[in-house]
Amino acid sequence: TYARLEQGTGTWGTNFTGSAIWNESGVMNIGGWNNNVKQWWGGSDGELHAGGGDVVLDESGIRLSGLAGGLWWYYLTTLVGKIYMGFDPGQPERTFLKLQHNRDIQFNAGYQPDNQAGAMGFNVLGSSIGPIDSASMTLYNGKLDVDGGVQATGLIATSSGAHIGGTSDPGTNNLVVEGTIKDGSGIAYLKSNAKAADSDKLDGLDSTDFGRPVFLTTPLTSTAWDGDSFSTTAKTKIDLSVVFGVPAGAKGIFVRLVARDSGSSAGYCQLSLSPNATADSVAVQAYLQGVPNDVYVPVNGVVPCDENGDVYYQIVASGTGTLDAIIEIWGYWL
Repeated sequence: TYARLEQGTGTWGTNFTGSAIWNESGVMNIGGWNNNVKQWWGGSDGELHAGGGDVVLDESGIRLSGLAGGLWWYYLTTLVGKIYMGFDPGQPERTFLKLQHNRDIQFNAGYQPDNQAGAMGFNVLGSSIGPIDSASMTLYNGKLDVDGGVQATGLIATSSGAHIGGTSDPGTNNLVVEGTIKDGSGIAYLKSNAKAADSDKLDGLDSTDFGRPVFLTTPLTSTAWDGDSFSTTAKTKIDLSVVFGVPAGAKGIFVRLVARDSGSSAGYCQLSLSPNATADSVAVQAYLQGVPNDVYVPVNGVVPCDENGDVYYQIVASGTGTLDAIIEIWGYWL
């Protein structure tokens, strides 16, 4: 009953290496030893052991233990993948299941060892192949963290909110962006705290569709239009960027015209601006007919610019150098 059959070297119980049949606590076993350590064995209790006892096959299933325990797959002599269980040695109740490719693509499921109680979820780690190349994805406590970017061809929906560039809660139905929102061409959209006079662009077209107003507290003036005397003049272009300093390509100006003529009481006199060179086509005019001589007449209005951001003036005077003209620009549209 307690006899033993040995085949090997060394002394039983000390440094035996080989195979044996022996009785252990009333269970008959057959197995292999290495330097007095059991390597594999099967017993009359119905259990098969391998890996120094780290692998057990019995009626309850297959049990794996040890720091590197798991199921490993080989193609010939090349490891191609493995599945194994693990745990945080400092918190052994936090176990996880890991699927690992031979090139380190992994899938982990279970409790994450991140010092967050109840942080149960899964993550996917990639290093060198497949669609998750050099990326990782972790889902726990209702949060999904992706390192390497997310590309989607379908709908991405959320019943809460989205925070780009941060981790704080954006609130229900809110989108929070820490950086800059840009269109497909890389052009930034105007932020909500911007002002009309800011250099920020209002849209991805640089506001070319409708213009951005810039209102001034001090008007743009010119020594050529601060009371100088004029005679009758056909439509003539004013280069607004050169003469007044209006940004090139402006779409329109908010202007104040002031004019007087020494013979206005007896004749038709005017100072007018327009976006074209067509005679008597005017957008804003200081009209002097019937006005007492040398009495200033002011007028304010908006004048569109031509495609180059310039305007045209036209003057009808009662005589040579009889009309005095003042032009002030109080705003413009870009």
